[in-house]
Amino acid sequence: MFSATWIIRLLPPAPLIGRWSTRRTRANGFTPNGGSTGCYSMRMPYLVDSFKHTPVPLPTVPTTPRRVHCGGNGGKKPAMCCLKRQQPQEPKSPTGLKAGSIDRRPFISWDMPTYTKRGWPKKNDPPPPAREIKAFHVWEADTPKGPWKNAGGVPVQYRVNVKRAVMEPTNLRFTPSRGMEPTNLRFAPPRGDGTRYYAITSEEHSGLESRELSEVIRVSVMGGQAIGRIVAKAGQKGFWKTPPTAPEDLKVVKDETPGHYQLTRGDPNDPKIRYYNIYYSIAGEPSAEQKNRIASVPVGTTKYLDWLADPAKPGFYCITSVDRQGNESKP
Repeated sequence: MFSATWIIRLLPPAPLIGRWSTRRTRANGFTPNGGSTGCYSMRMPYLVDSFKHTPVPLPTVPTTPRRVHCGGNGGKKPAMCCLKRQQPQEPKSPTGLKAGSIDRRPFISWDMPTYTKRGWPKKNDPPPPAREIKAFHVWEADTPKGPWKNAGGVPVQYRVNVKRAVMEPTNLRFTPSRGMEPTNLRFAPPRGDGTRYYAITSEEHSGLESRELSEVIRVSVMGGQAIGRIVAKAGQKGFWKTPPTAPEDLKVVKDETPGHYQLTRGDPNDPKIRYYNIYYSIAGEPSAEQKNRIASVPVGTTKYLDWLADPAKPGFYCITSVDRQGNESKP
């Protein structure tokens, strides 16, 4: 799901006769009722000599800073570029949690979430399951309200149902009894008899995770037999607030080209990290604020070239980690 938050209109129209220039602009953020919410920094390179820029906000929430490229069109029409804000919809958590036992080995199972009520391919058929989910995360607690800890994950495998023309998941089960299973159909942290509470979240291939827990199931195990009962509705928020591990060994090297800085860092061993925020300032070490953020890079990215820094002043940087729940580390 995407929404255009800013339209930057460059007036007046002009032919592409200028030189490359880089300017830093500031644009006001607006709330749906038109009230200002402050200024957000944005770097905008454009191939013109003396364009004036006028931000024309749409009635949505402010965007995060992005770098955009705006080009003219020979002077025939006003040059325009759109700065779009990614506003993805978090995946739904699974439903229908159940507990049971097979050969005195307890397990928890669930149903794949769906994003429509309409049956497929016929209206009377079951709705098609979600296809974007790559894994489920199992959360465990001593009480139905937490505190929660991540007990493990279950990767999703799909098979094609030719008759229904849909991709169906094949492994929606978690086994809270022993160690890791030799296949990926079950995941089992050490756990003996007793009563525990479990909930599930979904993770998409992009790393986006449900921000609300599924319904909470109480699982009582005795002698390998499990009895499950739903004790809380779905929708519990803020269940994980621990910041992820901060990036390691940030190194900043000034390039021979003015305004170019090469950033390298280590990748911390934290499976919850989804991406990293990069902050920049010319007035000393930047604070981790939106106005200083110049980029967000996915996990696994250990190098970044800042090619739009101020060529006349030294640049200062810091990097933070952001996990699947949106928690941000210290620089």
